[in-house]
Amino acid sequence: MELVNACGENKVARRCRLFKEFIGNNKRLVLEIGCGTGLFTKELAATDNTIIAIDISDALIKKAKERVHTKTSNLLWAMPIKPSSSQQL
Repeated sequence: MELVNACGENKVARRCRLFKEFIGNNKRLVLEIGCGTGLFTKELAATDNTIIAIDISDALIKKAKERVHTKTSNLLWAMPIKPSSSQQL
């Protein structure tokens, strides 16, 4: 099932296009918080910007890496550091 808006444009493709237009292609540092399965990460990595994709889930980062499956120098994967049991927030 493909998500299509009233104008017939694929919603995911539209969002990717809007993100890329907003961010530009100016060798900026872009932090994608909650990258999930890398749906938008893949598109952002195709720009000249440096992308840091972060998610709290190891499993989602793994799926995102599988989706992007490219060796680009402008893409970094990260997970937040989980506090040890002795550390209290």
